[in-house]
Amino acid sequence: MVAFRIGDMRVASLDDETFALVLEAAAQAGGAAEFPVLFALVDSDAEVEPLAFVDELARLATTERGRAVGSLIGTLRDDLMEAVAAAEEG
Repeated sequence: MVAFRIGDMRVASLDDETFALVLEAAAQAGGAAEFPVLFALVDSDAEVEPLAFVDELARLATTERGRAVGSLIGTLRDDLMEAVAAAEEG
């Protein structure tokens, strides 16, 4: 399962198989060079930079490959917002 880490806060998101569909779409739309934050989520210890990740998700959603997994991109965005809110609450 992929999880976001913001500071000490972790929030789980998509399961591994579902996240792999998003990574496959991102790989076909430019790969890790275009979506470094998304691909960094594979490393569960990586801290997420929320604004950069939202930007990547928005860019991926505008690609043909990204539209095919649009609902999954939306889930990642929503889970990220939950993680940000939880981290701000402390």
